[in-house]
Amino acid sequence: MDSYSVVMRSYLKEMKLIDRWNLHKLQIEPIVPRNAEKLYALVYPWRRRELRELLENNSLCFVGKLNGKIISYSLNSIGGIDPKIERDLGLEIPMGPRDVWGVDIVVAPPARGKGVEFSIFKNGSEFWRSMGMEYLYASVSLRDRGSLKMHKRVGFKPIYIHYLRRRFGFQKSQLMPIDNKSVAIAERAAKGANISFLWK
Repeated sequence: MDSYSVVMRSYLKEMKLIDRWNLHKLQIEPIVPRNAEKLYALVYPWRRRELRELLENNSLCFVGKLNGKIISYSLNSIGGIDPKIERDLGLEIPMGPRDVWGVDIVVAPPARGKGVEFSIFKNGSEFWRSMGMEYLYASVSLRDRGSLKMHKRVGFKPIYIHYLRRRFGFQKSQLMPIDNKSVAIAERAAKGANISFLWK
């Protein structure tokens, strides 16, 4: 299996976070691993073990609540990529102690398309800035055009293309800086989906 993703970075002080959806009622709060069972309804069954492992790696998890009901969560790790992600994807990116890696954002299907992910970015960035953090990193699959557009809209800029090839239990990982060659590879891998907005 071959997969391509774009590693993006945003300077927290410059994130463009105007709430067009008026989701001020969305409450963001941290959750501890022992309460993770509350999140499983948002996760495909085959990803529940992965979520448990991520939480055990001391990734910080925030849940988004609307009217008392959990409708989203986001996982983050500080100062580096989550060890599980690094191991599984062979993804090594130099990061500093004031950098935050966005491991994952999940929104319940009924709440999608209503600005919840944007609200998570808004609340999360305010929290990280208050903690003295500088940069927020994320890796987004080239197949997830909606998430790519959202990341770009709030101020993320592409810094790497990540290629992962898995065959018969072996894997090859390659991290390419953004240049004409890697952009051409990414656009071919997108198979006709217009992702040119990423490079503007």
